[in-house]
Amino acid sequence: MSDNASSTFERLKKLGVQVETEINDFIKKEFDDKDCIRLLNKELEKHAETRKRFQRFQKELLSQLHLPSKDDIAQLSSFIVQLEEKIDDLEERVADIQEKCIDSQEENKSLGVNAGSNLDEKKKQKLEKLRMIMDMPHTKGNRFNG
Repeated sequence: MSDNASSTFERLKKLGVQVETEINDFIKKEFDDKDCIRLLNKELEKHAETRKRFQRFQKELLSQLHLPSKDDIAQLSSFIVQLEEKIDDLEERVADIQEKCIDSQEENKSLGVNAGSNLDEKKKQKLEKLRMIMDMPHTKGNRFNG
């Protein structure tokens, strides 16, 4: 029984190789013809032009319907990533400034100096603005990441 199965597989294998060779020969013969290649090239050019026209039509239609295109969404995604990076950078800067202010206040307390007496009015206003920014809900955690 196993000899019969192995001989069947051998015959099937030989048949597969033979069919593959015939198909390859047919393809080589048909595509070796210069006229066939020219025809295929023309058809590919037509297809490329049709595709370009379709993309232009699609872009115009989306524009008229006030819907974003694939390129618009990609550009928006890029802007969002850049904005997130800038927000992260600003948050780090504000945290550093707050830390410096706290350190300065602690240093002034240890020296017995009133923390508010050294700061001029503009610095007090800037410090207050920074405190307000840090207390805003959108600065606590990144709202884009959930």
